[in-house]
Amino acid sequence: MGLIASREVDLIVRAVGKCYLSCSHCNWSEEVRETYLKESSLELLLDILIGEGYKPEVYFSCPDPLLHPSLPLLINAPIERGLRSTVFVPARTRSDRKVWESLLYASRIFVFSSSVRDLRGSKELLKFLVSNGSDLKLMFLRSLREDLNPILEFAKDMGLEIWVAPPLFKASRIEDPSDRSLEIGRRVAKFMSVYDVRIAFKGDFPFKMIEGPRCEIGCKLLYLDPEGRVGRCPFNVPIQHNPSPLEAVRILNESCERGEVRRVELVPSIKLITEEGNEIYERDLELLSLIGELGSLSQAARAIGATPSSIFKRIRRMESILGFNLITSSRGGYLRGGVRLTPECEELVRRYRELKVSIINKYRLSSVEKSSG
Repeated sequence: MGLIASREVDLIVRAVGKCYLSCSHCNWSEEVRETYLKESSLELLLDILIGEGYKPEVYFSCPDPLLHPSLPLLINAPIERGLRSTVFVPARTRSDRKVWESLLYASRIFVFSSSVRDLRGSKELLKFLVSNGSDLKLMFLRSLREDLNPILEFAKDMGLEIWVAPPLFKASRIEDPSDRSLEIGRRVAKFMSVYDVRIAFKGDFPFKMIEGPRCEIGCKLLYLDPEGRVGRCPFNVPIQHNPSPLEAVRILNESCERGEVRRVELVPSIKLITEEGNEIYERDLELLSLIGELGSLSQAARAIGATPSSIFKRIRRMESILGFNLITSSRGGYLRGGVRLTPECEELVRRYRELKVSIINKYRLSSVEKSSG
């Protein structure tokens, strides 16, 4: 018997047809029907997907899932099948500890809002979830140019991880403005198929920055609405026809009108090879250039989403290959103090930069000549 690898798919579940919070970021403010998803519809969809070799990650989205009278049963449906249930709870949800207990079944909980005031007002809910051992995150839906200091200070005071995101499932992408006070590292994960997750720092405080949506062809995203209808994703709502969970696999394999084919471009790369055959790659040369600009291993590590110790090990490896020192430390030591490049390293970085500019310019010129010819 052969082993069949499971295929990942993200399932967005809207369990409730309408709520009455009137949040500014809500996508469902025009909904008029007060409907509730049947547990059997979710169970049927999960069983179909699992039977076809998929492993759904289930997200219960707004309107407020806590309005559903059988939320614990819905949350448990994925968990009983060895899957994860993530629940999004608006910070303005009702203050009722009996209702809050429904959330204790979830694998992960996001308490979210676009208002710092609302998140601060949810402190009792946050304390309840933390005291009961929930995997709890804060999510702040940020508008353009909004100051992050108040919400990051609140997250720090509460000792909670915070994610900063655009309003979720809005069709238009909101690009984050350049903010010199933020240090944003590389992408570390995908979130709900269409969002990128990056590690960011505000001073010494880390948080997760969500970028997107970036809809691509081949995206594995499904949407289940309160009436048990299945759609390609929450961006394509309302669902005009009436597909049942039985059609989920067909819908999942259909092309999405929002999907974009990412443009692929050939980009030249540089690496240094010693006489002994040892190699130093371009990412390491870029790291040296970054350290020279920032004057700090810790700041360079934050910028690329790494740890100072891992950066230090990479430098020591390069030094052993090259046979000379690359950095010198100032007061405080390599990891906590400032650093600067040695004269030999500065010369290496300078020559690398000149070579890269020369190659890229030659490559671009060649591309233009071919396209015009």
